Amino acid sequence: MLWIETTTYNFYELYDRQTKTNPVEIVLVRPNMGVPDIANAEVVAAPTEKKFFLLRSLIMDEDKLKDI
Repeated sequence: MLWIETTTYNFYELYDRQTKTNPVEIVLVRPNMGVPDIANAEVVAAPTEKKFFLLRSLIMDEDKLKDI
């Protein structure tokens, strides 16, 4: 999972081997926004208002596609 600024700077990256829970809970907040206290969630502060989200997933079995 990548969150990318419009300048193509990756300001947050999370890969499957880095996760500590399944599912992963992440809250993205805008710049200068207060950071909420949400149990079990990682809070990511975005450096800019505009951003892109990229999620890649490897599907080893097409029968599992419906589970995504």
